[in-house]
Amino acid sequence: MSWTRPADLRAQVQRLWDRGEILAGLVTGESPFPRRLQLKRPSAAELLERFDAARAWIAELQGLRHCRVEMREVAHRVLGSNALPQAVWVDTADDGLALIGRQREAARFGRLAALT
Repeated sequence: MSWTRPADLRAQVQRLWDRGEILAGLVTGESPFPRRLQLKRPSAAELLERFDAARAWIAELQGLRHCRVEMREVAHRVLGSNALPQAVWVDTADDGLALIGRQREAARFGRLAALT
């Protein structure tokens, strides 16, 4: 199963942190958020073969805090109409920082930037 997991979404935001884009946005005012994260979804065949796993995957994504999951109705010839995640968004820098647990470091950076 190569579907995007919550850890994969966190890793995408962590890369923004590692490259300094989140902190730079705090200084310049040009935030990298809102940000659409990459999402790998199950194919139609995978939905049919692993329907219960797909339902668990959807619930896992919808339960993820600090992210907004856009759903889309898809019609499957065997399974009928189902709502599947189409996109995952992190809307604000605060949400991104909370998702990766970097609020304290960002607050400290903001204080230091204000002093300089």
